[in-house]
Amino acid sequence: MKCSKCSGETFPTGRKTRWCPNCRQYQDATVEQPELTPIHGETFSEERDGERLRKQMDAVKAIMMDREWHTISELAEKVKGSDAGVSARIRDLRKRQHGGHQVERQYVHRGLWQYRVVE
Repeated sequence: MKCSKCSGETFPTGRKTRWCPNCRQYQDATVEQPELTPIHGETFSEERDGERLRKQMDAVKAIMMDREWHTISELAEKVKGSDAGVSARIRDLRKRQHGGHQVERQYVHRGLWQYRVVE
């Protein structure tokens, strides 16, 4: 199984985890990790933006995987990011290269929406 961060080889450590020696992290082995594709866009610079956006994606995804409802501003506060950045990461969660997750939204009031991953 490939590492979800660096695409390097991971090694089993037990029934539910795998170890990536490149990233020096344990990963959940019960979920098939999608192979990450490069982040891209007209204004994207790997040198300037790559690490920051990947860390933000990991943080938003970790919170959203609890399957609970979250507002964008709540997520932005937790990950120390902007509302626009968190909104973009939620859209990214729907993309195949970031897991192809099903993200539901529900209207709360006065233009406020909540989001959750339902898989």
